[in-house]
Amino acid sequence: NQNKPKRYISSIPFEDGFGAQYQRFIWTCIYAEEYEDAIFVYRSPKKIAHNYTANPEFIHKMEETMNMKSNYICYDDITHKHTITTPDFYDVFNYVEKNMDVCMKSRSMTRIKEHYWRNKNKDAERLRLFHITANETSTKYTHHLAIHIRRPNCDDTRPNGGEEYTNEYYIKSLLHIRSNYLKYDPNNRIQFHIYSQGHLDNFTNIYKHPIIGKDVMMHLDDNTEDTFIGMTVADILVTSASSYSYVAAFLCAGDIYYTEFWHTPCSWWNKLEK
Repeated sequence: NQNKPKRYISSIPFEDGFGAQYQRFIWTCIYAEEYEDAIFVYRSPKKIAHNYTANPEFIHKMEETMNMKSNYICYDDITHKHTITTPDFYDVFNYVEKNMDVCMKSRSMTRIKEHYWRNKNKDAERLRLFHITANETSTKYTHHLAIHIRRPNCDDTRPNGGEEYTNEYYIKSLLHIRSNYLKYDPNNRIQFHIYSQGHLDNFTNIYKHPIIGKDVMMHLDDNTEDTFIGMTVADILVTSASSYSYVAAFLCAGDIYYTEFWHTPCSWWNKLEK
């Protein structure tokens, strides 16, 4: 019935990290608009984990990075006059993951990506985040690869903190990708941007590797928004077993290499061997 008013649907509040919260917003928006033919209502988080410096502007910065708040109806603006449904996230999760390719090509996802990029200058961000200087010749690197290596942190809720995937796994993956790109064109040269946390000594076998080491740039303990944007502007993105890089992959126009974990990849992503 076209005359029937649309329902309002929002997400259940959570307090986990930026990637998981952004994923829930995206999934719920797609579920509301594509499956329920409803209106998605954005609900500002009260807390986002991994605010290591206790920055009072942290949530504002994360919302600015997503750029959803100003582009959707906000929960607090209508909760006093409309009924807002908050579906169980597993219903949302099951719908999106069973229809992953369709959802990621949907009008809803297209709008989410448009909102994300509207307040960012992709070319300027690449220069800033990858430290590309005016003196660097344009032919030094043909591709910039971002790789997220999830490691334990003080806000962790995961028993092994992502360490089921060792440095050796990531080295093997980078060598595989490098080999593929050299097969396409022997003139290809990739710079490897390692986004992670912890002490530099924990990554010695990566940045001193005899083949890829000379092309590695370490980004340890960068702030949340710069790390996320860096992953989304890359020519190649290697995800970890983390919603943080998993969600970045949906916004990145580059080649995606997917590390297996409990969330479904798109069919066109490259799946890395364990």
